[in-house]
Amino acid sequence: MKALLAAGLALGLGLGGLGGLASAPRDAASAAVAAQAAPRSGIVRLAIDRVESPSFEGRAFGQVGPYEKLVGRAFGEVDPDDPANADLALLDRAPRNARGLVEYDVDVYILKPVDVERGNHTLLYDVVNRGNKPLWGALNVDAGGANDPTTAADAGDGLSLRQGYTWVWSGWQGDAPPGAGRLVARFPVAVDADGSTIRQQIRTEFVLGAPAYSVPVSYDNGLRDGRSYPAVEASMDTATLSRRAGAGAEPELIPREEWSFAACADGATATPSATDVCLPAGFSPSYVYDLVYEAQDPPVMGLGFVATRDLIAFLRHDTSDANPLVQQVGRNPIQWTIGFGSSQSGRFLKDLIYQGFNQDPAGRRVFDGAAINISGGRRGFFNYPFAMPGRFSTGVEGHHYPGDQFPFSYVTLTDPISGERDSLLARCRAQGACPRVMHWDSGTEAWQGRHSLVVTPRRRAHLLLRQRAARAGHAGARRGDLPAAGEPTERAGEPAGADDGAAKLGGDWRRAAAEPIRAHRRRHAGAAAAPGRSGIPHHPGRALHGAAESPVRERSERAAAAPRARHRVRGARAEGERGRQRRRRRA
Repeated sequence: MKALLAAGLALGLGLGGLGGLASAPRDAASAAVAAQAAPRSGIVRLAIDRVESPSFEGRAFGQVGPYEKLVGRAFGEVDPDDPANADLALLDRAPRNARGLVEYDVDVYILKPVDVERGNHTLLYDVVNRGNKPLWGALNVDAGGANDPTTAADAGDGLSLRQGYTWVWSGWQGDAPPGAGRLVARFPVAVDADGSTIRQQIRTEFVLGAPAYSVPVSYDNGLRDGRSYPAVEASMDTATLSRRAGAGAEPELIPREEWSFAACADGATATPSATDVCLPAGFSPSYVYDLVYEAQDPPVMGLGFVATRDLIAFLRHDTSDANPLVQQVGRNPIQWTIGFGSSQSGRFLKDLIYQGFNQDPAGRRVFDGAAINISGGRRGFFNYPFAMPGRFSTGVEGHHYPGDQFPFSYVTLTDPISGERDSLLARCRAQGACPRVMHWDSGTEAWQGRHSLVVTPRRRAHLLLRQRAARAGHAGARRGDLPAAGEPTERAGEPAGADDGAAKLGGDWRRAAAEPIRAHRRRHAGAAAAPGRSGIPHHPGRALHGAAESPVRERSERAAAAPRARHRVRGARAEGERGRQRRRRRA
């Protein structure tokens, strides 16, 4: 995981000269024009409710010294008429204040050197995952404290603190519930033009790990981290509940009289509820369940992009005493900003860049560097009416949610289906606001995260990611594991030294980012490797057929499919042999 810090230094500290504050007006006339053109969107107040100085029981971290903790809320306003916010779904339906602006607020958590001038002048923004801090315990070995690191031991080996980073976290997910130290966001609920409730038919899926009699309508594979969209009582009778024996199986409709909108933990005592579904016969782990119903009260969920953009812009550029990072009024100590996101957070950070929110309303770059971890080829269900930010597609579920749409790569390509030509960096290139990107994936993303779409166009050779993007795939790594750089791992089970090149510090980002890719990329020339040549070990009694198996299928269904699977493997091997013969003839 120390490779992340090394890559962060290469991304951030090697980018001197990027960004910077706008020059001041030179006369009264230009000042008036500038005031008239000044963006009205941004953070209007950062309220610090809790200060712990010094934190970590006064522990000092090398020459950087002790750290302090600042916890509070950031209050923002958004101008729906500003082109920088034009693509936010339902923003035009949000209530406005007397100035015609939309208000919101988010939780904020900061760890900074007590003397910020002794730090490395780099803001490290860790995108929270369902309100939780994913990077703290990974980057600082043996760190603890979960969502509120406090004691000296909670800093672990203190690696990132000895390096002088200013850590920032904030809420962005509008449906994440509070509690357990999670950082959440409070976004307004959109309404129709006449002020009435917005209603829309939506679809949600349930996949269970154990039998249950009732689940929330937002139930997501055991996760209860998203608030539910309430069902409209007047149309509850028209809702449908069905089940499937697999991702592509035909749905079986469950009669309406056999289930209800209610909570019934024991299957017998039902309490009416607009956000729960009761099935007295019981939900089974052997099926995927689909609920279609009319929902109401959607928050403006895309404000998560704006809240992140405007908070980082405020902390980086504001020079007043309203900014808690400013020690000397008129001088902001932050020179570089790096964003990190893992899994859901990585999809969020990638989508933020793709949708144009890496440029603030004043035209400045938000993140100089972006480290996107285990996102595969996905983006997310973030900026939509009735969005569900926690949802994503897997081998079995979530196939009908947004997030797996073109483009998938940082290289400009043409979609063979729609004919559209696009790139994850197209918008920020047009803005002149692209960050340096490091994209990490584990072996899991190759199998169920469409990782190949990041680096392989249809029927063509491996893509070379140039200029502002580079990727590293850790073959054989478990999902969530990132290997250490150039030294034995300190955690059992993680592959060591898989991205040694990222440890080469210095200003040459291309060298630091590209060398581990060239050194460790392994591919089959000309086309994707056939299943028999993939290197996956043979398991007795199991047939490799190249398709993700559904855990909800009954054993009998898998056994019946096995002969067909073996036939497909033989066909793939034969095709591989024919390809070798053609290459020998060409040679």
